[in-house]
Amino acid sequence: FEILRLMRTLRGAGKTVVTVLHDLGQALSVSDRILLLDGGRAVFFGAPDALFQSGKLDEVFGIRSQKITIDGAAEYIFRPAHPGDPNGKGDPS
Repeated sequence: FEILRLMRTLRGAGKTVVTVLHDLGQALSVSDRILLLDGGRAVFFGAPDALFQSGKLDEVFGIRSQKITIDGAAEYIFRPAHPGDPNGKGDPS
């Protein structure tokens, strides 16, 4: 979390920060813009809320996502789209 605090500090100072995050909730929470890749191809670039609303996260990762607000802060919940399927895409292999 120290790195995320540093990223916020740098952003607040007007600096550009480019990072790779594999934690979807963190990426949505700390980013001004997100580039979403699927198989090495760009499928979305824009604001985190626009990405969430687009349904692209669910489509690319085979998940069902939900946004909730706790104490005024957005929190994200991610579940497999197909319960019992470890990779979430309907293919248990």
